[in-house]
Amino acid sequence: KAIILLTDAGYHEPDKVDGSTLAAVAKRSLEIDPVNIYPVVEKHLEGSYEDMASQTTGQVIVSGGENDTIAALSKALTKIKNRPNAKLKIGEYYAEVGQKITFDAGDSYVVDGSITKYEWDFDGDGKIDQTTTSPVASHVYNEKFDGIMQVRMSASNDTVSNISAPVKVGIKPNLPVGPGAPQVSAKIIERNGNKATIRLNWQPVDELSSRWLVNLDDTNLGYTVGEQRQLDITDVDISTSRKVTVTGIKADGYAGKPATIQVDNEMSAPNPEGPTSRPCPYKIRVGLFTIACRYQKVTFGGWSFYWMVWYIVRS
Repeated sequence: KAIILLTDAGYHEPDKVDGSTLAAVAKRSLEIDPVNIYPVVEKHLEGSYEDMASQTTGQVIVSGGENDTIAALSKALTKIKNRPNAKLKIGEYYAEVGQKITFDAGDSYVVDGSITKYEWDFDGDGKIDQTTTSPVASHVYNEKFDGIMQVRMSASNDTVSNISAPVKVGIKPNLPVGPGAPQVSAKIIERNGNKATIRLNWQPVDELSSRWLVNLDDTNLGYTVGEQRQLDITDVDISTSRKVTVTGIKADGYAGKPATIQVDNEMSAPNPEGPTSRPCPYKIRVGLFTIACRYQKVTFGGWSFYWMVWYIVRS
C-alpha cells in the first residue's frame, strides 16, 4: 500500500487535532500491511517531510511549483510502481523466549533492477537493528514480545519498499478449533464386476460442522449439507483398493480433522436375491422333542417363494 501526500504546507507534531505523533503514524503504517507515504511538496518543505517518508519507507518527491505538480505526481506513481515487491516467507512468527527466529525475504524482487540492501527492524520501533545484502537475517528475543518486525529494501533503481509481520515470543498461537474426525463406515451395496456402489456413513463427534467434504482418493467429490449422514458413491472402479475421506467444515470455512476408510476389492456386495432360508417364529413342544420350522426359498424360472419346513429339535 502507498499514500501520495500532496501538500503545500508543513505539519504539526503532535497533531493539534488528535495529538498524533510521527512515531504513531509510522507504527500504524506497519500495522496496515504496511503503508508507504510519498509526500509531494515544494523544495522548501523537502527537509520537514524527510522523516515522515523515511520512517514509513516512502520517498519525498520535490515539485517545482504549480506548473510542475503533474510531473511530480507522475514521478511518485512511477516510484511506487517500480519499487521492490517485498515478501516474507512466513506471515506471522511464533517462538519461545531465547529461541532464534530466521526471517527470510528471499522471495522479494524488483522488476527493473536489483535489491541492494536489507534493513532489519526486529521490534518495529523504526530503528534499524541490522543491515545486510542477504535477504535472510536471524534474531533472538530474550524476553516476551508481542509486536511487529519489518524489513526495508533499497533497490538499484532508487526505490524503496518494506514488509512487516507480527512476532509473538513466549505467546502460544491462538489456533481455531476445527471439527473432530467423524466416525466413518463404508460398504459395497451393489457390484457389477469391478464397478460398484459404495455406501458411506458417518457420525460427527461434535456439532461444529456446517457441511462435509467427501473425497475419493485424491478426488474432491464435493460437499454435503451438515445434516447429511449417508452418501452413495456410484460407478466406483474397485479393481484396486480405494480410500474415502470425510472432513467436517465449519461455517467460516475452517476444515477439521479428516477421517479415512479403505474400501477393498475383496468386499462382497450383499446377495440381492435375499437369503435362501430363514427361521420362522413357530415352535411346538411334544414330550422330549421340540418341533420347529424354517422358511426355505425355492426358485422356478423367474419366480421365487418360500416353503415352510418343519423339523424336530432333540432336547
